[in-house]
Amino acid sequence: MELGLILMYCVAIFGLFSSFFFLLVLLESKNKLSNPKVKKFKKVSVVVPAYNEEKTIKKTLDSLLNLNWPKSKIQIIVVDDGSTDNTSKIVKEYAKKGITLIQQKNKGKGCAMNAGLAKAEGEFFVCLDADSVVDKNALESMIGFFEDESVMAVTPTLKLNNPKTWLDKIQNVEYIIGIYLRKTFSIINALNVTPGPFTVYRKWFFDKFGGYDEANLTEDMEIAMRIQKHHYKIENSLAAYVFTKPASTFSALMKQRVRWYKGALDNFINYRALFGKDYGDFGVILLPSCIISIALVEFVCAYLVIKNIIEYSKDIINWYYIGFDFHNLFVFRFDWFMFTFRPLIILATAGFICGIIIILIAKKISNEKEPIKFGYLLYLIFYLFLFGLWWAVAIYYKITGKKIKWGDNEI
Repeated sequence: MELGLILMYCVAIFGLFSSFFFLLVLLESKNKLSNPKVKKFKKVSVVVPAYNEEKTIKKTLDSLLNLNWPKSKIQIIVVDDGSTDNTSKIVKEYAKKGITLIQQKNKGKGCAMNAGLAKAEGEFFVCLDADSVVDKNALESMIGFFEDESVMAVTPTLKLNNPKTWLDKIQNVEYIIGIYLRKTFSIINALNVTPGPFTVYRKWFFDKFGGYDEANLTEDMEIAMRIQKHHYKIENSLAAYVFTKPASTFSALMKQRVRWYKGALDNFINYRALFGKDYGDFGVILLPSCIISIALVEFVCAYLVIKNIIEYSKDIINWYYIGFDFHNLFVFRFDWFMFTFRPLIILATAGFICGIIIILIAKKISNEKEPIKFGYLLYLIFYLFLFGLWWAVAIYYKITGKKIKWGDNEI
């Protein structure tokens, strides 16, 4: 059996097993999809780190001011991390509405968050990226989970705001599937990321275990890993809608994902002690599954690229020295028996059907109103290769030690 076929079998079997497992987890826990009601309104501090966000920060702040939460129980702090545009000027216009502005030199998002933490007065602490907006009921849909004393953070339902381009539509499907996975992971207490857009934390966690890691590229993942390290829970609210801006150009998306994945590699290494049975499903299922899926995709993509380069080189040589046989371009041989009974085809078909079921469930639980058929088709065609490319570049950055920026600050 050739290497390519072995890799495809591994991908198909692992993908099908993972899909069935997480599908069963969700179906067996339908009673856990609703949100606990808020029993008491407590003070919440929201910090908005901003770097050159003059185009989006007004909508962000307006959405916070419109939250269904007592005005006396919410503190909003914007930390301008050395912006060179009109971000601070816009925020100052909101001073009369009770929003506090902190200005500092450009030091990175982690430092900006710590500056906000130092001024936070609430029992709960929230980060909101300056390119995101929150639904007015988001906070009310999240705080009820903290009635369980072991819950240290609650993540929102993160959606894309108005996806337009073909690249936006691929990301939109990715985010919808992410909503499904985030809820599933929370059910087995295996969430490994607390997203920057509007995750709610107990503030005392930072007081006891330290603030944000200022040298970390993905501080939201580092915080989640730290919470898991101390054996606390991270919950997810399906009704807490937060809308974020897509990376609408290939270059912007590439930079964003390389930063995410390079940060993930750093955190996997820094928190390697979390792999194993001492950390339950998080250490036995979630973390190993992440590593296996990355490895499989990288091996498959590398194999396909190398094989096609070799085959292409052979075609050029044959064309040059022997002459190209145009007749073979129009010969198509179809073996119905092999198509029907070949195990890989059966696995792939089962995986495709399972994928359709998952995307339909994800669409329903995320309350997605827009049609996603075209986006899902693009996702099926391109996402594997994009995912492989992002991880390959991130691994290259990790090996070579190249730096990545947040704002003007290299990390």
